[in-house]
Amino acid sequence: MPEAGVPSIADVAHVTLRLGRLMLINGADTAHVQDSVVALADRCGYQAHLLIGAEGLLLTLVDAEGFRTRLGPAISGMTVNMSALGALDRICRFEPASVALIDRQLDEIEKGAHRYGPWLVAIGIGITAAALARLLKDADLRERLGRAAARRVTERHGFNIAVTGLDNILKRVA
Repeated sequence: MPEAGVPSIADVAHVTLRLGRLMLINGADTAHVQDSVVALADRCGYQAHLLIGAEGLLLTLVDAEGFRTRLGPAISGMTVNMSALGALDRICRFEPASVALIDRQLDEIEKGAHRYGPWLVAIGIGITAAALARLLKDADLRERLGRAAARRVTERHGFNIAVTGLDNILKRVA
């Protein structure tokens, strides 16, 4: 049984794994995720050991009575969302009022809108693919990168982008 005022180990594991997952999918560096999760667990009264893998997080929380290890949900994809990372950092920096409050704040961040619209993301992917193809000076690679970028945008954002249209953009830029 945890001391009075110390949240349960299951609740802290849930919130810290959620925090770590949200930080990773929004583009945080793994060292930053590690530091933030360990610091939050420490403020909640637990020692944390976090393993960050390619597909998820493995967290062990330790207290005077023992330990608990939990595997976080799979991480399906990553983006860059600096406003979400800023909000997540603010959660880590302030003394947590309660695990339930932190969980509600994480809900708000997770449901928040992305700053960059899907068309801007599509253009960014296209320009990046063109720059890589030009750097490598390979026409075949340029075509493959263009098609891969079009597939990625179509899968991620549900658009039907004509691959030939993206190829034309790539040819002009590259």
